[in-house]
Amino acid sequence: MLNKWCSKLILVLCFVSTQVFAYLIPLNDARSVRTKQQIGTVFMSQPTIADYKVINERQIVVFGSSIGQTRLMIYDIEGRLVVSRVVEVTQPLSKVRDEIKKRFPELDIEVVPMGAKVAVNGTVFTERQRDGIYALVASMLDKQPVARYPTADAPLTLPFSSDPQTEFYRNNTYEGLIEGLEMSFPFQVNVRTTIAAVGSEFRETVGIDWTSGGSPGVFTFPDLTASDISATITALANDNLGEVLAEPNLTVLSGQEASFLVGGEIPMITSDTNGTTISFKEFGIGLDIAAKVHNEQEIRLRLEPSVSVVEQIYKTTTAEVPQLATRRAVTTIQIADGQTFMIGGLMNTEDIESLQKIPLLGDIPLFGALFSKATTNRKTTEVVIIATVNLVKPTKANELVLPRIHKTNTLNRWAGMSREFVEKDQQDSDLIKLLSSGGFAQ
Repeated sequence: MLNKWCSKLILVLCFVSTQVFAYLIPLNDARSVRTKQQIGTVFMSQPTIADYKVINERQIVVFGSSIGQTRLMIYDIEGRLVVSRVVEVTQPLSKVRDEIKKRFPELDIEVVPMGAKVAVNGTVFTERQRDGIYALVASMLDKQPVARYPTADAPLTLPFSSDPQTEFYRNNTYEGLIEGLEMSFPFQVNVRTTIAAVGSEFRETVGIDWTSGGSPGVFTFPDLTASDISATITALANDNLGEVLAEPNLTVLSGQEASFLVGGEIPMITSDTNGTTISFKEFGIGLDIAAKVHNEQEIRLRLEPSVSVVEQIYKTTTAEVPQLATRRAVTTIQIADGQTFMIGGLMNTEDIESLQKIPLLGDIPLFGALFSKATTNRKTTEVVIIATVNLVKPTKANELVLPRIHKTNTLNRWAGMSREFVEKDQQDSDLIKLLSSGGFAQ
C-alpha cells in the first residue's frame, strides 16, 4: 500500500515539474531541445504559435511564429514520453530592456511578458521619465496608442483648444501595454495668483462752472465780482493706479486641473415651442489652470483667466436678458520651480460723457454754453495676472507652526506668573497630537 502511494506521489511531482518549467522563446527566435533518449515522435499542439525542426535523433530546434502558448511533447522510439513542456512565445524584450537601461541608467525598470501583453513595472522620479519609458517600449514593440477612457467616461477637461504638444492629460495608453510604473512622490503645484485691474483715467472738462462748491443741485448767485465768481475753465487729467480684484491660491496635482471663481451665476431664459428653459451662466473673476510637471525645472502650465461683468440688460416682452462683457485669455507657459510670470494686455476702454447746466439759462441757444459744462471721462483698464509657481509637499503635523495669541493680564505679568503659558503650550501639544491622528479624536 505504501509503495503504491509513493509511486503516485512521484508521478504527481513529475507532472507538476513539467507544468512549472516552460520554454520561453522570443518572437521569431529559436532554441535547441536535447534528449537523452533517441527521438521517436514530436508533437506540437499549436503549430501556428511554435513549430520545430529535427536536427538529429537526439536534438530538435523549436522556433516561435506568433505570440501565445503551445505544448511540446517528445516520445522516444519505444513510445515513452520524455519531454512535456509548455512553449511560450513572448515579445522580444531583450533589446527593449537594454535600451531602457541605456537611457535611464538610474532607474530599476522591469519589462516582463504577460502572454500577448507586456508589463512595465518600477519606480520613476518624474512624469517625463514615466511617459518616456512607455513611449519607448511602445515604439520598439510597434504598439499603437488607444484611448484610455471611453467617451462617456472621459475626465472633465478645461475648455482649452486642443494642442498635442502641450497635452496635460494622459488620455491615451498603448495597446497591449500594462502600465505599472509608479511615481516615487507625485508632484503637486501651487500657483499663487494676483489678478489686478490697472488703468488710467483721463478727465476732460470744458465749460464754465458757476457753482460755488455747494450741494449738488443747489445753485447760488453771489455778487458778480472777479473774486467771488467761481467760474473755471479746466482740462484735467487724473491718473489712477488700480485695484486688486482677487488673489486665488490654487494647488493642483500634476496632470490635473483646478478652477477658481468669485462671482455668481446669471439665469438665462430661453423659450421655444416646448416651453421655457432656464440655464445659468457664470460671471465674475475666474481662473482655470492645468499643470504638468516634467521635472523641477520644467513645469508646464495652461491658464485661462477671465473677468466678466454685466454690461447691460436687454428687455423683451417676456424677459430681461443680461449682456456680459468678458475679458479672457488662454495661454501655455513653461516655468521652473519658484519662478514668477505676468500676463497682461486685456484692455477695456469706457467713455462717459456728461453735461451740467443751469436750468433755463443753459437752454438758451448759443448763449447757453456760458451757463453749462461738458465733461468727458475716458477710463482705460487692463487686467494683469501675476503668478508664482512652487512645487509643494504635505507638511507633517509636528512641523506645523500654529498661530497663537497668549492672552495675559497685568497682574500675571507683574507677578511673573507663567501658569497660563504652560496651559497654552499644553493645548498646542494636544492640537498637534490631534492633527497627527488625522484630525479625529480617539
